[in-house]
Amino acid sequence: MRVFSLSVLLVVTLAACDSSLTEPPPPLPPGGDEIVEGVNLTRLFATPSAEEHDAVRAEWATRDANRSGRYRYTIEATGMDSDGAALTVLAGRDAATKAVLHYGLVRVPGHAGEVFSLPTLLLCPEGLATATESDLLRDASYGFVRDGSVQVLMTYRGGTLSALGQTFASAAEPDAYDRDVDDALALIDAVLAQISRTDANRMGAYGFGRGGAVALVAGIRDERIRAVADLAGPSDFLSEPFRDEARKLLRGQNSAFPADASLAEQLFIPLREGTLTFEAARIALLRRSARPFALDLPANLIVHGTSDFTVPITFSRLLAQTILGLRPDGAPSVFLEVDASHTDLLTLSEAQQAVGAFFDAEIRTL
Repeated sequence: MRVFSLSVLLVVTLAACDSSLTEPPPPLPPGGDEIVEGVNLTRLFATPSAEEHDAVRAEWATRDANRSGRYRYTIEATGMDSDGAALTVLAGRDAATKAVLHYGLVRVPGHAGEVFSLPTLLLCPEGLATATESDLLRDASYGFVRDGSVQVLMTYRGGTLSALGQTFASAAEPDAYDRDVDDALALIDAVLAQISRTDANRMGAYGFGRGGAVALVAGIRDERIRAVADLAGPSDFLSEPFRDEARKLLRGQNSAFPADASLAEQLFIPLREGTLTFEAARIALLRRSARPFALDLPANLIVHGTSDFTVPITFSRLLAQTILGLRPDGAPSVFLEVDASHTDLLTLSEAQQAVGAFFDAEIRTL
């Protein structure tokens, strides 16, 4: 296990510990620009301009300003889990059509008669179609998080939630990494308004894989989120680590990348077929990316396995370097490398302990 506390003192240490923190991009093919299925990847993955950053920020601001009018949340089921915590299932609906977009599962620790508020933690799961009660952070290794916080587990559009002996399904069209964040922030709004013992002043976000990217962007967009734990999340869709995935998506090849089918349907197939403009595709990829907006991140913990072949660790190494370069004296940042694959990361006790200790330090108290 290697831990990097991202501070001025470790500028040299980071570079010395691992020469692969900065990996050279693949060589260009003969002739210059790389063209795949008619799409110029060299141009697609060029560094975003200031104007593109501004366009994304403007889009986020518009969405956030209109959020309360676009969603309606209803309580669908309530019950208890095996250790006495209260569970509530919420349905997030399109305010205009009343169609279910996604679901949320809220866990409030036992002692329901108590009225004091608790830190509130948004949980953003991996990019699979189903979320279950097992996605809650209930292992003892998570420390205070288990019984000292309200946990808010989101699901994604087009997915299902299995909880309280029932299955709740959404028929909405998936929009991975983009509308995921809108849904996460709308769910937070609803939980703070409808669920007792939540605390808007002590909020964190946790995510794994697809959820890691969602949690990072949610933390950038919403100042209520004081701390973000990102486990193996793809943090930049305009970076070299994603370029190989883009090649596969353009060629229609199979991939293990989280929510690859949604990315193909929303972006890469339309781009290849000419129904999505090049400029719109770049903005859409930038909108899904945390690293270009890393200056706005709250306190953060980045955890990644060195044997992760689903979401390459280079994503997190580049994010860590960017944070260090932009804000050496900013909010606390910790980068943790562990010897684990993508799927093993969630059950690794040292990763769980790091998550628990991080949120204990950042959101347990005001």
